[in-house]
Amino acid sequence: MVEVYRGDEAVADLDGGSLAASSMDVFASRWLPEHFAPVRAELMELHREARRRAGEPWAPLDDDLTRVIGQHTVRRVISVLRESHHGGTVVFIPPELTHEFSGENRYVAFKHAFAEGETRRRFRTTIVGVMNRLAQIHGKGDAPSYPRAVGWTEYQQTNDERIAELDEAIFELAHLIAALASVDGAVVMSKRFEVLGFGGEISGALPAAVAVRRALDLEGERKVRESTDGVGTRHRSVYRLCNALPGAVAVVVSQDGNVRFVRRVDGDVTYWDHA
Repeated sequence: MVEVYRGDEAVADLDGGSLAASSMDVFASRWLPEHFAPVRAELMELHREARRRAGEPWAPLDDDLTRVIGQHTVRRVISVLRESHHGGTVVFIPPELTHEFSGENRYVAFKHAFAEGETRRRFRTTIVGVMNRLAQIHGKGDAPSYPRAVGWTEYQQTNDERIAELDEAIFELAHLIAALASVDGAVVMSKRFEVLGFGGEISGALPAAVAVRRALDLEGERKVRESTDGVGTRHRSVYRLCNALPGAVAVVVSQDGNVRFVRRVDGDVTYWDHA
């Protein structure tokens, strides 16, 4: 195996005769946004309900806005964890498991759990607030009266004070998640971005993943098998959890700043080295 670096930037590696970039931007994949698509549909339905109650013309909204905001939030979490040089783990579980993870469960034992309520739903409420306010301030009625649906560009360029407040709330939440992840143990969130608990200890009773697959491309269509003997406790525990929870997606940041996205693909625990 040969790894090539330019300074501290990974360029490529040769592993078992296969040449591949050793890291990639996982946010550019198709599979990652697909995992969160049902949640984005829920947010859009909440927005539609608000439009119906508004009683005034609102501009059409770009369906992709929530995806971009969500991805930027996770990027901020990763960036803060990298800068801390402590590392951390954030696990996203399917929304239908929220109730199970809100109490004692066989997967994770929390040192600190969040009670069900508005505080836990803060991100969801904030995102819907952004969607509603953006459509409201660009209110032009139906789509034919506005050149295009409002979305990320308008969000970045607006001077609206309310949206600035909401953006600051999203920024603060990203830093909060990163701070919680820097505590020993995992932060567990639903894919609705509800923080269920932190300081989570992944159960050692879950079956161990003796081998995993390293993805060589964004969609995980090409993979190589690797033993888990040489990885640390943080990675091994995440592999166990993702093996037991097929719908989970985990982000693991090492102390040296390396980032891995982990999930189960076709029965195999698979990870991506994120750039």
